[in-house]
Amino acid sequence: MVIHLLFGQITPEVIISKIFHYHGQFAMTEYDIADLYGLPLSTFRELLEPHRDLFDEEFAFQINTMEELQSISNRKGKIFGKFLPVQCFTEHGIYLMASILPDAFDYRIHQEILRIFAILQEAHS
Repeated sequence: MVIHLLFGQITPEVIISKIFHYHGQFAMTEYDIADLYGLPLSTFRELLEPHRDLFDEEFAFQINTMEELQSISNRKGKIFGKFLPVQCFTEHGIYLMASILPDAFDYRIHQEILRIFAILQEAHS
């Protein structure tokens, strides 16, 4: 399935390229989730900020070193030479995100992300 958006398209390959396996879970970085939904990272963070307490370790975790980040992603995570911790969300976290922020997300992208997570989980087990 190719999702056609106003300024481009999102293919399953694009989504798969943003998912990584880390400590037994599939997850995505906040950078990549915001990118898929066409949101600036700052807007994405602002939308989630009032709900941060809902995201325990089953739903989200933080990458705290550049070495960890480089092992899972090609993202740089540096701003002005300083590493900033990166929030990552598991499949459960992405489900939760869509339930608390439904207006911020295009349901087609959300459905495709969740389909791909399910396929990856099945293939991995």
